[in-house]
Amino acid sequence: MLIERVSHGNSTGEEDMTPGIDQSGIDDLKQAEPALMREKEFSRCLLESMADGVVACDADGILTLFNRSAREWHGMDPLRLPPDEWARHFDLFRSDGITPLSTDEVPLARAFRGEVVRDAGMAIRAKGQPIRFILANGSVIQDEAGQKLGAVTILHDVTEFGRLEQKLRKANEELEQRVEERTEELRRINQQLQIELTEKGRIENTLMLTQFSVDHAADCIMWVRPDGRYCYANEAASRLLGYNLEEFLGMKTSDINPVHHTEKWQFHWEQLKREKTLFFEASLLRKDGTLLPVEIHANHVEFGDQEYNCASVRDISERKQVEESLRQSGVAVRMRERMLNESQRVGQVGGWDWDAVNDVIWWSDEYYRIYGLEPGTPPPNYQDHLRVYTPESAERLDAAVKRAMESGEPYEVDLELAGPTPTTRWIVARCEVKHDENGAIVGLRGTAHNITERKLAEEELHLQAAELEEEVAERQMAQESLQEKALLLEEEIEKRQEAQEELERLNERLELRVQERTAELEAKSDELEQKNRELERFNKLFVGRELKMVELKERIRELEKHQTSGGLA
Repeated sequence: MLIERVSHGNSTGEEDMTPGIDQSGIDDLKQAEPALMREKEFSRCLLESMADGVVACDADGILTLFNRSAREWHGMDPLRLPPDEWARHFDLFRSDGITPLSTDEVPLARAFRGEVVRDAGMAIRAKGQPIRFILANGSVIQDEAGQKLGAVTILHDVTEFGRLEQKLRKANEELEQRVEERTEELRRINQQLQIELTEKGRIENTLMLTQFSVDHAADCIMWVRPDGRYCYANEAASRLLGYNLEEFLGMKTSDINPVHHTEKWQFHWEQLKREKTLFFEASLLRKDGTLLPVEIHANHVEFGDQEYNCASVRDISERKQVEESLRQSGVAVRMRERMLNESQRVGQVGGWDWDAVNDVIWWSDEYYRIYGLEPGTPPPNYQDHLRVYTPESAERLDAAVKRAMESGEPYEVDLELAGPTPTTRWIVARCEVKHDENGAIVGLRGTAHNITERKLAEEELHLQAAELEEEVAERQMAQESLQEKALLLEEEIEKRQEAQEELERLNERLELRVQERTAELEAKSDELEQKNRELERFNKLFVGRELKMVELKERIRELEKHQTSGGLA
């Protein structure tokens, strides 16, 4: 801690002659008084060196603290004013820079009422100075018993970031989430500190307020001795870089900023002593080995016989990412412009824009080439441009333009050039109107597409169509002749069909008769087969009888031979 608390002491420095206090207690108080005065001066220097503004009031709501930044921003020293006069006297406005800030909206007044103020936006319009946009953080200060001691706000200048507001919207959303988390963390730490803090007089209250402001500043606060060694770093520095306070106290600037080796540090220190304040960017080495881009506001501070570098360090990694994103976006835009120009060249489509309010005409490079002109030369005025076309085309274009400017009706017309270029004779002109925020017509924009090849192709098609029509007529006559022959052929076919039908009827009758005859033959065949079977049976019987007759005749002959031979005997 930069500030040591004094548990006893009289803030007026006068001897306390109250009965009952022994002389040793008085001596202790006298010995503690110089130390308290030195610490008070140290705290004053610390507040004066801060880049942020610090404003505080006492328990009665009377302003008691304005550091150097706050005085410069307001263009005046603080006056002991009551809260209801703060907004008017110090030229405070809302974040739009126009609406005056009411007393209830003043961040210090809100903190004095007990509200925890986080990132409250407002503007300061001090006389003779440009408007300054501020983010304020504040809270009430209480002792252990909950007695209000006053209130404090820390003012952070965000003017330079106003121009990046829209482009940083996404980053701001993430930042708001982180601010809420940090606010909750600060709230818990604040509650813990408020339990630990005790009232030890006005001097100790001021020291406590100063220590609280430095320890819980949004930016890193780091104190460095002339030899480059750190003698203090606040909690924001520990969170940002990952080193705790003991580690900081054992390190030099060259351990965190490798560029600041011993010789470079000596040069930096001498330059800081001469100029008192330096503002620069650097890359600091975090405990995890990564490099963090930061913005450093260094101040030369003399305290007693000691010299210090009081540095305010701010993380700009998100800003660097946005700048890189913008750079890449610029490259992409230029690439798209080149691609658009090439696309127009290949597609033979040129673009133009006319600001009717200021009578300013813009042509793309391909638009110049379509009309055979050198890109970059001043475009012709409207009347000269109409002379580029044939009278009939110029009349149609002029009517379309006037109709568009009167009614807002877009147009698309084919136009023929009066003096064709080697590559252009016909174009198709397309146009739409431009409106302002009130809906009034303020100009025109459109394109010209070289359709010469299409027109030549159409003319060729017309010629081919005429030849085709002649051929079609000839074919039509031949077709009519063929149709007559086809009619005769159809009649012949009908006759043949009738003969064919008669022949089919005769075939049907013949087939019916064949079927009947076949059935008769089949019946007779069955009858004949039956008779054959009977005849075969008779044959078999007849053959058997014949064989028996033969045998009988043989027997008779044998008997006759036998009788004959017996008679002879």
